[in-house]
Amino acid sequence: MKRLSLTIEQTERNRRQAEDDLAAVLGATLPSDGRGVLVGASGGVDSTVLLALCVAVLGNERVTALYVDHGVRGDGAENRVQLAQTAGKVGVRLVIEQARGQGDPTETRLRRRRMQAFARASRRADHAPVLLAHHLDDTRETVALNLLRGHRTPRGLAGIPALRPLSPHAAILRPFVTRRAARTRAALVTLGQQLGLDWRDDPTNADRSIPRNDVRAWLAGEGARCVERIDRIRAVSAARLERCVGEAARRLEAGLASEGHGARWFGALPADDDVLAEALRLLGWTLATPRRIDPRASVLAALRLAHARGQGLVECPGSPRPLSATLSARGLHLLGEPLACDGNVAARIARSLTRMSSYL
Repeated sequence: MKRLSLTIEQTERNRRQAEDDLAAVLGATLPSDGRGVLVGASGGVDSTVLLALCVAVLGNERVTALYVDHGVRGDGAENRVQLAQTAGKVGVRLVIEQARGQGDPTETRLRRRRMQAFARASRRADHAPVLLAHHLDDTRETVALNLLRGHRTPRGLAGIPALRPLSPHAAILRPFVTRRAARTRAALVTLGQQLGLDWRDDPTNADRSIPRNDVRAWLAGEGARCVERIDRIRAVSAARLERCVGEAARRLEAGLASEGHGARWFGALPADDDVLAEALRLLGWTLATPRRIDPRASVLAALRLAHARGQGLVECPGSPRPLSATLSARGLHLLGEPLACDGNVAARIARSLTRMSSYL
């Protein structure tokens, strides 16, 4: 009886701690206007636990379960039934968003379609934030995968961002990779069992032909000895990324100005490629037509070459369209790309920072 009492007490303490951690993260990151949230639901243990905790912290009136159906798995109907039962059990509404498209369902294409589906659902829900249940093991897998692929930049090795923009009015939040509410998959399984939740394990997770699944299996086996080193790499990279973004913001604030029908970033390019990359990302968000810039290594090399020659035209890949820039002795000139007209340069840079991913 005493042992049972201790187990119940431990379970209750674990639940309260998880709720307190989530409440602290939500309080620090969600808008204060009381709007609802969308919780990405897949039927797995991580998203099921997140859904239950969100209901406990926010109340079921403010929480909606969101399932994105890619239409590529044979068990989609079973998954929807499971999710409907879970949503009913915790007392929330279930929304199903279709995310089908042309081309082979590669991991990259599916991720892009999923993000587009999140954005559509968020818009229909008054720009509600979308909460996802990525956890510490997921972000370790990401770092390991990026190391295998040759990434060496701080952004590539900082892992999965806890907070990232989804649209100009909404964001994606991943509480289980924040410092306060970080959890491993094993911890979430324990918590799910303690809360009496039901979930389904994704059968495709056993397919080691998928790179992420192969890395996951390796980290759970012989690669377990590398977890501590991966965590150190992730922490150091996130800290360096924060410094690079800060330096990039300072340089832009000092040198960015409107000029004619465009804008110019006066002065020499940062010597550090990581700072230059983050400056280009920030620059994309300061424009009248904001965009997500992809400052890949070839773009940085082209900028360096044009700078050495004293002139040149460079195109930076971006979404919804590329960014063309002319380099001269006076700096980087964005012809036909005016800055956003609201606020001074400092305000534009501050607004741009809110559109960058954060590692909380």
